[in-house]
Amino acid sequence: MFERKTYKSIALKQLKNRWTTPVLITIFITVITSLINSPSFTEDSGISNFMLLISLLGILVNSVMSLAETSVYCKLSRTRNPATFNDFIKGFSMWAKAFLGHLWFTIWVTLWSFLFIIPGIVKAFSYSQMFYVIAENPEISVGQAMEISKVMTKGHKGDLFTMALSFLGWGILCILTAGIGFFWLNPYMKMSYTNAYHALKIMSIQKGELKESDFGPVESETSAKQDTSSDSTDSHSSEQGGN
Repeated sequence: MFERKTYKSIALKQLKNRWTTPVLITIFITVITSLINSPSFTEDSGISNFMLLISLLGILVNSVMSLAETSVYCKLSRTRNPATFNDFIKGFSMWAKAFLGHLWFTIWVTLWSFLFIIPGIVKAFSYSQMFYVIAENPEISVGQAMEISKVMTKGHKGDLFTMALSFLGWGILCILTAGIGFFWLNPYMKMSYTNAYHALKIMSIQKGELKESDFGPVESETSAKQDTSSDSTDSHSSEQGGN
């Protein structure tokens, strides 16, 4: 059972006394993204090749930061030790996989969107778990990660959509704070989605749709698996009626 409320409540417990790094990462990504998308940076210079280069650079930077951010939340979900901004920087080493993953994701979602907007949204949720798979298993290929994500989200794309909608009210409140509240809402959302990922992974393995070996070795500390079972496993099996 997909227990949305449980994943969200556990996220708040996981972030307790560990908000600083996630908030700093959110601020950093917001600033860099704003600079890249600023009119002075993207102003048409009349040189198409230059503009193409700028666009590709923007995609690269955004994709690398996104995957590095995901790796931090995966760490927070596996251990009770605080994450550091250096953990985020270390995630930049996956720049090639991050760029290919986001490019592949964008291409397929765009192609499905040509049919109609709904298929594009459905596929976006279908492929959404591939970035968590890559973050935990850097050696896995983008194609493998996408196939695993499709299996994990089978029958749960609607659940993920509902989970996204459940943050809408908080988003509106954040707008009333001139956007400052988003620096805290984003970590809350990211942590909740990470818990959902772990639960979907456990469910797919328990149903025999995937095996642990499909994911490859997970990069984690010695205590990681113990902490995962105390947090993310609880999100799947210990509380019923989370919806």
